[in-house]
Amino acid sequence: MSQKRVTKATRITSFVIMVASFAIAIISCPAYSADYSWQQPHSKVLPTGDLEWAPKEFEFIKGKSVRYIDYEKGKDSSDGNSKSSPWKHHPWDGNATGKAKQCSGIHTYVFKRGVVYYGKLFTKDRGRQSGEPGNPIRLTSDPIYRPRLEHSERRRFNHRCLFRKGCHARTDDP
Repeated sequence: MSQKRVTKATRITSFVIMVASFAIAIISCPAYSADYSWQQPHSKVLPTGDLEWAPKEFEFIKGKSVRYIDYEKGKDSSDGNSKSSPWKHHPWDGNATGKAKQCSGIHTYVFKRGVVYYGKLFTKDRGRQSGEPGNPIRLTSDPIYRPRLEHSERRRFNHRCLFRKGCHARTDDP
């Protein structure tokens, strides 16, 4: 009977050690310990116990292949490879046509700043489309890729309009 107790205790101990080893291996694996923005602290605790907002400055990162999107002036028949020939729609948008609709694979999709994108994005293949380690699919914006406002347009821009219902003024130009 004591032999069975020893055997059972040995099995349980072996199982616990195996599970702990597996958990340590998973946690230390680079794919599972990736630093995503939502895993980073965006505030700091002051000596008084209050929190102070401390966001990380935006960093424009692009991958090996870049596609540009400008909802206002883009054309889905364009190649999307440059700021001067952007698409109107993202390939995952149900309203995409032409070359934009045909695009797939790993790309950085750069949306023009200051332009509102009214489409809805749904991943093709029900979410099975993804990047590779070190080369993810990115949806971002380039601080340089934005509309230029002429001096007269700057004067007419009404900042109070931003908070009124039905007002469509928008800009990120200082």
